[in-house]
Amino acid sequence: GITPSIIVTGEGGLGKTHTVNQSIQASGLQPSEYVFFKGYSTARGLYNTLYDNNGKLIIFDDCDSVLEDKVALNILKSALDSYEKRNISK
Repeated sequence: GITPSIIVTGEGGLGKTHTVNQSIQASGLQPSEYVFFKGYSTARGLYNTLYDNNGKLIIFDDCDSVLEDKVALNILKSALDSYEKRNISK
């Protein structure tokens, strides 16, 4: 019954970031329970971010570069898998 991930996509200017921010605020999450990253990331940066923030809600905004890198994409696919326990190797 729990969805471990979501990808929000669409044209610029639709309010995706605003909607996500509103949802986080409405959920009552404390700032220590989530982390917000914006911009470019390498595969290594993605791995480090996931590792360093394990257990938190991680939001990537305008981080399209990971979708163009095969290694980063495979790390992301592993992290977003629906299994309760996920092992990711670098």
